[in-house]
Amino acid sequence: ERRMKSKTVKGCFDIKESKNCENIATLIKYVDQTLFCNIKPHELLSLGWTAGTEERYIKSKNICLLTDRFNKIKYWVADTILAEPQVQARMVIIKNFIKVASILREKRCYNGLQEIITGLSNSAIQRLKKTWKSISTDTYNELLALMKPLNNYQLYRKELKNKFALFVKERK
Repeated sequence: ERRMKSKTVKGCFDIKESKNCENIATLIKYVDQTLFCNIKPHELLSLGWTAGTEERYIKSKNICLLTDRFNKIKYWVADTILAEPQVQARMVIIKNFIKVASILREKRCYNGLQEIITGLSNSAIQRLKKTWKSISTDTYNELLALMKPLNNYQLYRKELKNKFALFVKERK
């Protein structure tokens, strides 16, 4: 019975299954949102995350947790792809990660979107030429362009302005 439960839980978040992309995106958004909402103003103002390893977790615990989470997700993306020896299976995994990233964009979870895009942009992943050759990269390139730091994240800021126009008052 213990094995059955383990397989069921694992099956809900298996990136090899396209049907799980929505669940994965929802979970990423939930955890990121929870971590972000836990950040206190004094953590930002103290710049504590720039301190030494132990001290930064004391001064800016929640910022460090969010940063650690970002790194875990980006490495999970890369590790999951690289762990698959079959080119066809890697293609499916990459397509599904792109789908998860698109869903995160729809859900306005830009931190999660950046986590996935950063994982897919890993140099080891980009060198998988046979894998990328058969993947339509239009959506990936669009998401990559959106999250590029070019011109101080101009495309990202424009999207935020458009999506949150009702909530943001223009400064004059």
